[in-house]
Amino acid sequence: VTLRKLVIPFIIIGILLCFVAYFFNDYLVPVSNKLADEAMAKFIYNRPESVIKENTFIDDGSGKYLYIKRIDPETGVLYDVLFYDFSDGTKRVISARRAENEKDSWYMYDGRIYEVDRDGFLILDHPFGELEFELSEDIQEYIRNTKSADEMTSAELRQRIKTYSEMGIDTSAYQVVLQEKYSQSIGPLVLVLLGVPLSLIAGFKSKSWSVILTFILIVFYQGSGAWLSAVGKESIINPDLAPWIPNIIFIAIGLICYFIIDSKFS
Repeated sequence: VTLRKLVIPFIIIGILLCFVAYFFNDYLVPVSNKLADEAMAKFIYNRPESVIKENTFIDDGSGKYLYIKRIDPETGVLYDVLFYDFSDGTKRVISARRAENEKDSWYMYDGRIYEVDRDGFLILDHPFGELEFELSEDIQEYIRNTKSADEMTSAELRQRIKTYSEMGIDTSAYQVVLQEKYSQSIGPLVLVLLGVPLSLIAGFKSKSWSVILTFILIVFYQGSGAWLSAVGKESIINPDLAPWIPNIIFIAIGLICYFIIDSKFS
């Protein structure tokens, strides 16, 4: 039996673990992250589960987005507010200098309403001095329903990237998180392709050395992945490519090690 054939069962196991990893990354981890954030906010930071954040988009999950640039912490007045409604096919944007909560209703002041049809033509451009801001839910529900990139499934991330691209918003962070779901899912196969052939070439007879080698590989793999993902989120390198670079490098080295296992070089 050649050493190459000894690697094949490990590769099969690695492939099976990839499917398990993808299931965890795309279904269990997002839910866990959401629950963890709520628990941290409630029990550690002693603040409500949902708070309005400055300079961020709030998504209710039905195609409506609320952007708030600045908040007065004393009065609760919102400044430079944008409301996007893409829920019915027509794109409606409402902008206002400020918004206030009065008697359980929200009012926008000094703004404009824009509407664009399905073909991208402007069909409405109307200024207003005061406008009652009708929300289908309480604003706290909007905030509570809003998910961060780490709390979304791949389907939700693809939809968020599409919508934000249409709104002209930078989607680099979401692109990186989406690609991480795929690239991290094949992590078991990557480590098998590199770790097993490398161990056979080195001729480790001690289990402790094999464990040490595996630990070192995981540290380099995870560390380089985290650093490159951070760089991708800043658009310094292509955000779709950044999470895949460690996989490409490790797989290339692993394949080289695999093909020289039984050669005179090993």
